[in-house]
Amino acid sequence: MLRTLTRLILGLAAITACFGGWYVVYRDAQAKAAAAPKTKPSEAQAVETAVVRMAPIGDRIELVGSLTPLAEVVIRPRVGGYVRAMKVDLGDLVEEGVEIARLDDAIQSEAVALAKAALDVAQAQLQAQTTEGELAEKTFTRQKNLAMSGAGTPQQLEQAEAAYEISKARVDLEKAKVEQANADLLRAKIDLDELRLVSPIKGVVAERMIDMGNLAAPDAPLLRIVDLSTVRTTVHVIERDYRRMKEGLDAEIHVDAFPDQVFHGKVSRVAPVLDEVTRTGDVRIDIPNADRVLKPGMFTRVSLRSGEHRTGLVIPITAVLDGQRPSVMVIEGTPPLAQQRIIETGATEGDLIEVTLGLKEGDQVVTLGNRLVTPGQAVVVVPRKELAKREEPTVNGTP
Repeated sequence: MLRTLTRLILGLAAITACFGGWYVVYRDAQAKAAAAPKTKPSEAQAVETAVVRMAPIGDRIELVGSLTPLAEVVIRPRVGGYVRAMKVDLGDLVEEGVEIARLDDAIQSEAVALAKAALDVAQAQLQAQTTEGELAEKTFTRQKNLAMSGAGTPQQLEQAEAAYEISKARVDLEKAKVEQANADLLRAKIDLDELRLVSPIKGVVAERMIDMGNLAAPDAPLLRIVDLSTVRTTVHVIERDYRRMKEGLDAEIHVDAFPDQVFHGKVSRVAPVLDEVTRTGDVRIDIPNADRVLKPGMFTRVSLRSGEHRTGLVIPITAVLDGQRPSVMVIEGTPPLAQQRIIETGATEGDLIEVTLGLKEGDQVVTLGNRLVTPGQAVVVVPRKELAKREEPTVNGTP
């Protein structure tokens, strides 16, 4: 009995000690929480703003494309043969009609010589037969006169007439042989000329696929020549803007190779139909390139101005936030708070962009500091100079 009572007292003492320890920890935690500094509310963000306003807009359409040469040819031989001469190399300028390569022509040169000799033989035979024909004609005329005077016989007249007709037929045959020999010679010369490869355009050698001494197969590409005096870019215009496209429109072209330079071109062709899949129409723009600094394959950014002018809502481009859909930070309420709003944009005009949906005239949008604020955050609108001073970087806490 005494042992049981002792165990009970010890158990109560342990429980009391545990409760006391917990209470001390609890009170200490409460004290620390009370002493902790209160969380400060987020500070207002300094921003610069602009007012949405109506302004005249030049109807400008921004597109992308790639440069291609205005003219391009691939030199291919009609017949095969060994390359005996290659007169141009990569990057060389070539003139129209100038020989740029030659295949082995020994066999064809011999064929031309044989055809010329055959023509000479045919012409000589024609001359001989013509002489015989003239003699037969004279004999036939003399026999007719003798027959009319009674001195000749009908048999002699018939023989003379038959000989004359035969001589005329032989002359015609020899003339045909001469024409055939002429045709054979012409064909041989054509075959010989096909071994002499000339450039059909004035341009630059863009690619060389074979070296001298190699065997060129019929219709195998040997050289590629491009005309760089004018280059072309083809852009794909959506259905909404297609109606404003017409030949002669001015275009501004930018390329990454010359970021500070603007090239000018004109619309040369507008496709009469739209692609059924993409719902776009091809528009070709020709760009003069006298100094040949623009090269085929360069990526282009094209700005087309349709010539139409209208009035619309505009904001600075700097106010637009990138994302899946363009948006802006709009200042609303008192005190002013920043709220994000999805918008739809249109044409650009310098540093301004048209807003077709999402804003109204008089709205206030954030143009500087819009990437620092969050929706619902308080803002302070300050002049640009003061905002720039506030955002100056500090080094070791010293501005």
